[in-house]
Amino acid sequence: MGKKDKRPKRVNIKKERQRLIKERKKLIPKQDLQVDKKATKKIDIRLEKETRIYWVRVLI
Repeated sequence: MGKKDKRPKRVNIKKERQRLIKERKKLIPKQDLQVDKKATKKIDIRLEKETRIYWVRVLI
């Protein structure tokens, strides 16, 4: 039989990070967010050009 490789195994960082995030989410209790919906009188609409895509921003 061949000798076992004693070097540490390579870890896929993306998978490991996602696994840790998943575990962390399970530990933190979910909180219900309450959003107050109210009409705004002043709406500022601006167009921003970014690489051929126009984004409409609404500032309250």
